[in-house]
Amino acid sequence: MGLALRNRNHIRHLMKGVIAALLLAAATPAMADPILAPDRITDRDLTIWFGTLSVVGAPASSQDFLSLDDKISNVVQFVIQNDLTIDARVRNLPDSVVNPAQNAVDWVLGVNPAPLNLPAQQNLLDMFASAVAGLESAFGPGSFTLTTSGSANRDYILADVTTIEFAPIFVGNSDAPFLFGNDGDEVQISNKWIANAHFFEQNATWTASSINSVPEPASLSLLLIGLATIGLSVRRKRP
Repeated sequence: MGLALRNRNHIRHLMKGVIAALLLAAATPAMADPILAPDRITDRDLTIWFGTLSVVGAPASSQDFLSLDDKISNVVQFVIQNDLTIDARVRNLPDSVVNPAQNAVDWVLGVNPAPLNLPAQQNLLDMFASAVAGLESAFGPGSFTLTTSGSANRDYILADVTTIEFAPIFVGNSDAPFLFGNDGDEVQISNKWIANAHFFEQNATWTASSINSVPEPASLSLLLIGLATIGLSVRRKRP
């Protein structure tokens, strides 16, 4: 009988503890989920000019050229190289245009180092001019013509960091931010750093002068065979 009484008392104490815990939980306000805010965006423009110089009338290969308005970070190089929706000539970004010491966020902010602001279009035209000078040095004067052109734009997210902050906070694009949330609201926000890439295609053709053009290898072989045949015919006609 004494053992049964002790067990009942033990159970009664346990029940009191459970009831007290339930009452405390009911009295404690539930933690609300953070309010989702619009993205906070910091972006930077990148301009890339590219094109091919085609050669007509001379035994020389066409040449591809690429010109950027600034050096880029490794992350910018990576996202462009892996974008299969853009021209393969653009994806072939050499390591010479990369600053390996600069991270993606610093590149967007334009720090460590500061932007170079290079004249990308003019530099592409200068590359064409230099190549034409080499062609004319080898094959004589020719004609240079700018041909097809086009453009495309892509936005690449280079970094995305989620933070919890207390309102009011500034959100939206860094060029035109706006306040969001009521005072004291807990807000969840996605901070994005973006490269706004602008691709411009400009192609050109250099045509060798017909007077100075060098015969293609196949044509040259046929010419030599023809001359040999003529010489043999002349020898046979001699008395």
